Amino acid sequence: MTISYGVCFSGARSLHPPLQHHIQAAATRGDDDLPVATVSKPLEQHKAGLYQDETRSVYLPLRCSVLPEGVEPFKRRDGIEDYVFLPGDLEHPCLPGVMLSLEQRMSSIALEFVNTENGEVRKETPDEKRFRAMWRTPLTMTPSSTSHHFTKMDMSLFPKK
Repeated sequence: MTISYGVCFSGARSLHPPLQHHIQAAATRGDDDLPVATVSKPLEQHKAGLYQDETRSVYLPLRCSVLPEGVEPFKRRDGIEDYVFLPGDLEHPCLPGVMLSLEQRMSSIALEFVNTENGEVRKETPDEKRFRAMWRTPLTMTPSSTSHHFTKMDMSLFPKK
Protein backbone atom coordinates (compact mmCIF):
# COMPACT_ATOMS: atom_id res chain seq x y z
CA MET A 1 0.00 0.00 0.00
CA THR A 2 1.41 3.39 -0.99
CA ILE A 3 0.19 6.68 0.44
CA SER A 4 1.08 10.07 -1.05
CA TYR A 5 0.11 13.41 0.42
CA GLY A 6 1.05 17.06 0.13
CA VAL A 7 1.94 19.50 2.88
CA CYS A 8 2.12 23.27 2.47
CA PHE A 9 4.10 25.07 5.17
CA SER A 10 3.57 28.67 4.09
CA GLY A 11 0.59 30.97 3.49
CA ALA A 12 -2.20 30.51 0.97
CA ARG A 13 -0.33 32.36 -1.80
CA SER A 14 2.83 30.32 -1.78
CA LEU A 15 5.19 30.38 -4.75
CA HIS A 16 6.40 26.88 -3.94
CA PRO A 17 4.33 23.74 -4.53
CA PRO A 18 3.44 21.71 -1.44
CA LEU A 19 6.09 19.25 -0.28
CA GLN A 20 5.18 15.75 -1.44
CA HIS A 21 5.98 12.69 0.67
CA HIS A 22 5.89 9.05 -0.32
CA ILE A 23 5.29 6.40 2.34
CA GLN A 24 5.56 2.69 1.65
CA ALA A 25 3.62 0.79 4.30
CA ALA A 26 5.53 -2.02 5.99
CA ALA A 27 4.27 -5.57 5.84
CA THR A 28 2.66 -6.94 9.00
CA ARG A 29 4.67 -9.35 11.09
CA GLY A 30 4.14 -12.96 11.98
CA ASP A 31 4.62 -14.17 15.54
CA ASP A 32 8.18 -15.36 14.84
CA ASP A 33 9.29 -12.45 12.64
CA LEU A 34 10.63 -9.05 13.57
CA PRO A 35 8.63 -6.18 12.07
CA VAL A 36 10.24 -3.96 9.50
CA ALA A 37 9.61 -0.21 9.53
CA THR A 38 9.96 1.65 6.25
CA VAL A 39 11.56 5.08 6.29
CA SER A 40 9.69 7.71 4.25
CA LYS A 41 11.47 9.86 1.68
CA PRO A 42 10.43 13.00 -0.20
CA LEU A 43 8.54 11.98 -3.34
CA GLU A 44 10.80 13.84 -5.79
CA GLN A 45 13.91 12.11 -4.44
CA HIS A 46 12.14 8.76 -4.36
CA LYS A 47 11.02 9.08 -7.99
CA ALA A 48 14.49 10.21 -9.05
CA GLY A 49 15.88 7.00 -7.59
CA LEU A 50 18.20 8.82 -5.22
CA TYR A 51 17.03 6.64 -2.35
CA GLN A 52 16.50 2.94 -2.10
CA ASP A 53 13.79 1.83 0.32
CA GLU A 54 15.60 1.75 3.64
CA THR A 55 14.26 -0.57 6.30
CA ARG A 56 15.31 -1.12 9.86
CA SER A 57 14.50 -3.96 12.23
CA VAL A 58 12.86 -3.18 15.54
CA TYR A 59 13.73 -5.43 18.48
CA LEU A 60 10.65 -6.30 20.53
CA PRO A 61 11.28 -7.57 24.06
CA LEU A 62 7.51 -7.29 24.80
CA ARG A 63 4.69 -9.08 22.97
CA CYS A 64 0.99 -8.60 23.60
CA SER A 65 -0.70 -11.76 24.89
CA VAL A 66 -3.80 -13.25 23.27
CA LEU A 67 -7.07 -11.47 24.10
CA PRO A 68 -9.78 -13.40 25.95
CA GLU A 69 -13.06 -14.17 24.18
CA GLY A 70 -15.91 -11.65 24.27
CA VAL A 71 -13.90 -8.46 24.85
CA GLU A 72 -15.86 -5.34 23.94
CA PRO A 73 -14.06 -3.04 21.47
CA PHE A 74 -13.73 0.71 21.97
CA LYS A 75 -16.35 2.80 20.25
CA ARG A 76 -15.04 4.88 17.36
CA ARG A 77 -14.16 8.36 18.62
CA ASP A 78 -13.83 11.67 16.85
CA GLY A 79 -10.32 13.00 16.44
CA ILE A 80 -8.67 9.61 15.94
CA GLU A 81 -7.00 9.16 12.55
CA ASP A 82 -8.57 6.67 10.12
CA TYR A 83 -5.39 4.57 9.81
CA VAL A 84 -5.85 3.43 13.44
CA PHE A 85 -9.01 1.56 12.42
CA LEU A 86 -7.40 -0.25 9.46
CA PRO A 87 -6.20 -3.87 9.78
CA GLY A 88 -2.51 -4.45 10.37
CA ASP A 89 0.00 -3.92 13.14
CA LEU A 90 0.74 -0.50 14.64
CA GLU A 91 3.15 0.48 17.40
CA HIS A 92 1.65 1.12 20.84
CA PRO A 93 1.68 4.92 21.45
CA CYS A 94 3.24 4.56 24.94
CA LEU A 95 5.42 1.47 24.47
CA PRO A 96 7.93 1.89 21.64
CA GLY A 97 8.51 -1.34 19.73
CA VAL A 98 5.33 -3.11 20.93
CA MET A 99 3.19 -3.90 17.90
CA LEU A 100 -0.61 -4.20 18.28
CA SER A 101 -3.14 -5.74 15.91
CA LEU A 102 -6.47 -4.03 15.21
CA GLU A 103 -8.25 -6.18 17.84
CA GLN A 104 -5.61 -5.36 20.44
CA ARG A 105 -5.70 -1.62 19.63
CA MET A 106 -9.49 -1.49 19.99
CA SER A 107 -9.67 -3.71 23.10
CA SER A 108 -11.48 -2.09 26.04
CA ILE A 109 -9.56 -4.11 28.64
CA ALA A 110 -6.02 -3.51 29.89
CA LEU A 111 -3.64 -5.52 27.72
CA GLU A 112 -1.12 -8.01 29.06
CA PHE A 113 2.43 -8.05 27.73
CA VAL A 114 4.88 -10.94 27.94
CA ASN A 115 8.60 -10.22 28.05
CA THR A 116 10.16 -12.59 25.50
CA GLU A 117 13.54 -12.53 27.25
CA ASN A 118 12.52 -13.65 30.74
CA GLY A 119 8.82 -14.60 30.44
CA GLU A 120 7.54 -11.97 32.89
CA VAL A 121 3.92 -10.87 32.43
CA ARG A 122 3.11 -7.17 32.72
CA LYS A 123 -0.28 -5.43 32.59
CA GLU A 124 -0.93 -2.19 30.75
CA THR A 125 -1.12 0.75 33.16
CA PRO A 126 -4.24 2.97 33.22
CA ASP A 127 -2.26 5.81 31.59
CA GLU A 128 -1.01 3.53 28.80
CA LYS A 129 -4.57 2.31 28.20
CA ARG A 130 -5.88 5.88 28.13
CA PHE A 131 -3.31 6.96 25.55
CA ARG A 132 -4.04 3.81 23.51
CA ALA A 133 -7.76 4.66 23.54
CA MET A 134 -7.05 8.23 22.35
CA TRP A 135 -4.14 7.00 20.18
CA ARG A 136 -1.89 9.82 21.35
CA THR A 137 1.75 9.75 22.39
CA PRO A 138 2.26 11.07 25.94
CA LEU A 139 4.42 14.14 26.42
CA THR A 140 7.45 13.64 28.60
CA MET A 141 7.95 15.94 31.56
CA THR A 142 11.02 18.11 31.24
CA PRO A 143 12.31 20.45 33.94
CA SER A 144 11.97 24.10 33.07
CA SER A 145 14.92 26.44 32.84
CA THR A 146 13.70 28.28 35.96
CA SER A 147 12.97 25.20 38.09
CA HIS A 148 16.02 25.86 40.28
CA HIS A 149 14.43 29.17 41.43
CA PHE A 150 11.61 27.35 43.26
CA THR A 151 11.81 25.72 46.66
CA LYS A 152 9.91 22.66 47.77
CA MET A 153 6.97 23.53 50.02
CA ASP A 154 7.23 22.20 53.57
CA MET A 155 3.91 20.41 54.10
CA SER A 156 4.53 20.03 57.85
CA LEU A 157 3.64 23.73 58.24
CA PHE A 158 0.00 23.02 57.40
CA PRO A 159 -2.33 21.44 59.96
CA LYS A 160 -3.61 17.97 59.10
CA LYS A 161 -7.32 17.31 59.27
